[in-house]
Amino acid sequence: MTVDERPLAAHCLAASGDPDLVRAAVGEAFCDHRLSPLSGGTGLDAHFHGLRWSGSGVYYLEYGADVRIDPRDIDDFYLIQVPLVGRATITVGAESFTSTPEVASVLEPGPRVSMSWEGANRQLLLRLDRGAVQDTLRKKLGREPVAPLAFQPRMDLTTPAGRTWRGILELLAEAVGGSAAPDSIPVREFEGLLVSQLLLGQPNNYRDELEGHPGPVVARPIARAAELIDAHAHEPLTIDDIADAVGVGTRTLQDGFRRYYDTTPMAYLRDVRLRRVRTDLLQADPATATVTDIAIRWGFLHAGRFSVLYRSRYGESPSQTLRLEHDRAARA
Repeated sequence: MTVDERPLAAHCLAASGDPDLVRAAVGEAFCDHRLSPLSGGTGLDAHFHGLRWSGSGVYYLEYGADVRIDPRDIDDFYLIQVPLVGRATITVGAESFTSTPEVASVLEPGPRVSMSWEGANRQLLLRLDRGAVQDTLRKKLGREPVAPLAFQPRMDLTTPAGRTWRGILELLAEAVGGSAAPDSIPVREFEGLLVSQLLLGQPNNYRDELEGHPGPVVARPIARAAELIDAHAHEPLTIDDIADAVGVGTRTLQDGFRRYYDTTPMAYLRDVRLRRVRTDLLQADPATATVTDIAIRWGFLHAGRFSVLYRSRYGESPSQTLRLEHDRAARA
């Protein structure tokens, strides 16, 4: 694999065979740790790419040699490690398991962790700010959590929930590796979706409560949620943010939108943004504006999917809309 083919290649943090240099770069992104090559010589050929925003970030890491990693303390973040190829042995407290492209690992503050990575092991890593995860849990519960959140460390990526979660992570890595800024709508919403799906899909000590019955659906908070989406569609929004803002649980919000609008909150948000994109396209000068820039501004990162969605809604391509007013003015 060439440098340019590796995920997040535009954001290289280290490319070296020096264990001390690699350990320092990885430690700055995560936490202090001991890095011990397991082969006779070091043989390291490490590549570490990534980008961080606030307390979260997405990374790619390979060591190119068998290594043992002993982190000190994971205190203010969760770290989810997803092998793309190869294997690693993960030990969390008294539990040990093999991590492969079908089995990710979820590391959290508290338990002692050690890892052994095979030389061929290449991983996508997601760092999630502990405060952001706790805040999302509070929004979903509708109350302050009492006990510390604790995840099962082994994540099964072969389940529907696991496959979906991995797909979202890969979309986030693609977005960050491309032209999307860390504070852009798509990146922040991918992050929110990953946190939400982690809480709902990965076994944890709040999962039963999170899967409980939603509260009663009443019209007024649902209407307020629709108004909030209309007013803040230009900002990063997650379903948990919306539910928290109007004082209902996430599942109550979902049931309310299905009942009163025959859609979901995020589909409603997507439709609002599509309308805003069309307005901007009609008002833009095709000599200076591009469809891509306008689409990204409203949270549509994947040009192909956006174009299909737009044409399905409006019966024409976004580029045709962009030229529409200009052509009319030229004919006038």
